[in-house]
Amino acid sequence: AVRLSPDKILPTSGRRQVATIPSDEPVLVMLAAGRGTRFGRAPKCIQPVCGQALARHSVEAFRRVSSGPVVCLVHYQQDEVVDALGDDLVFVHSDNPTGGTAYAAFDAHRDGDFAPYLFRTEDFGQTWEPLMAGLPSGSVNDIIEHPDNPNVLFLGSEHHLFVSTDAGAHWAQWPGMPTTHIDDLVLHPREKDLVIGTHGQSIWIMDDTRPLAEWTQETANAPAHLFSIGRATIFTYWKDTSYRGQAEFAGENPVDGAIITYSLGSGSGEAHLRIARDNGEVVREYLVPSQEGMHRVNWDLRHPVAGVSGTEPWAATGQDGLQRTIRNRGHFVSPGTYTVTLEARGTTSSTTVAVRGDPEMPLTQAQYEDREAFLSGIQALQAEFAGVLGVGQELGRGGRQQMAGMSEAQQALAQ
Repeated sequence: AVRLSPDKILPTSGRRQVATIPSDEPVLVMLAAGRGTRFGRAPKCIQPVCGQALARHSVEAFRRVSSGPVVCLVHYQQDEVVDALGDDLVFVHSDNPTGGTAYAAFDAHRDGDFAPYLFRTEDFGQTWEPLMAGLPSGSVNDIIEHPDNPNVLFLGSEHHLFVSTDAGAHWAQWPGMPTTHIDDLVLHPREKDLVIGTHGQSIWIMDDTRPLAEWTQETANAPAHLFSIGRATIFTYWKDTSYRGQAEFAGENPVDGAIITYSLGSGSGEAHLRIARDNGEVVREYLVPSQEGMHRVNWDLRHPVAGVSGTEPWAATGQDGLQRTIRNRGHFVSPGTYTVTLEARGTTSSTTVAVRGDPEMPLTQAQYEDREAFLSGIQALQAEFAGVLGVGQELGRGGRQQMAGMSEAQQALAQ
């Protein structure tokens, strides 16, 4: 990164003339947005620099104006920029280069200055707005916009990860992250997961950042709000658990099924979450956390286990250090679109979730539906046995131990 003092970031009285700029002083320049633009394939200057118009001129022409390091670039691949302009580059990011928006972060820690320096332009560099208010000491290493909402920003500093939902006017430190140097941030374009690269503290993944992109003042004031849910995939495991030999080296997988995020305002009472088919048939109903604030639960894309009907308390399914439970669970639903409804605080909020089949399982939609109907019938039959025999749960795993306490007549009937 280029080492700058704050007074060198932007002139206070317009652009200075070329003759007044030492050759080693950083220079503000904006480049074309990338390949396929009207500026051609090579990086091109698209605004006047140092009082000299360079629009549509090549980088070589710019270098005849100043040999100093470049302090602002717009949305170009780093290797292309380095090849064209050298290594003395300040970090700049732009997710919307056609709108003239870019972010510039300056690192001055090598000069003993550990303050954060972060600026945004929305007019191709004509003016710049500081965004450091509320940020503690620590150089800014990376900043990205959320692709679904440019007001949502993620910032990695020398010590922490920060997020803003109002375009940088206010910042909040992300909870649950270690105090460490944040090197790089990437937002997965499909899953909307935030991938965080740190120095010495591994790689972290924050699952599904859609709720942040959807956060509004109306959402904050709502007594109950259900955020949109990403596509969920049925995952058929090869076996119940691995052999655990890689347990110390493997990262944690996402939870099974659909990730469901909701917010609750002040108040009391229970909160219920219902999952239903298009025809209104309820396939699962949970009693979920009802405290004020943001909550995240999951639906494992399954029916309740045999013997459970009505509302069941939601609980995380991991156990004993495993990525998922190995206890009895209900069978999978079929692929399709399901309606998820949150009922709390005297109101309801609904959205839909698309469930797709396991891409590694060559099953048709009809086969999925036949499998679900067959297993639902078996589950109903197990429930009938449990009712007749007085057994507290279905005859599944552990069935031999259950049968040991039965009479000979009961065992014959169960078999």
